[in-house]
Amino acid sequence: MRHSTTLVSEEILCKAMYLIIFRYVLDWLCSWTQVVAVWECVRAIALWECVRAIALLFDLVNATVVRSQANKLESRLELVYGFRQGAGIAMK
Repeated sequence: MRHSTTLVSEEILCKAMYLIIFRYVLDWLCSWTQVVAVWECVRAIALWECVRAIALLFDLVNATVVRSQANKLESRLELVYGFRQGAGIAMK
């Protein structure tokens, strides 16, 4: 009888030890998951900023191209119609 009591208490201790280890592993995983989640947020923010910077660069390039085309059109109008910017009238 004494032998079975010792076996049961050892089994309970073993299960308790496994539960404690499992809890520490679970705590470690949860903290690691939080670190990963924060890292993913930082990456997402950095990616968003990068996308915004690229979009602003494209806007700048497009505005430069549009301005260049407008200047070319204005030059053609000046050549063909004698149109001067600001005057608003065709000079003959």
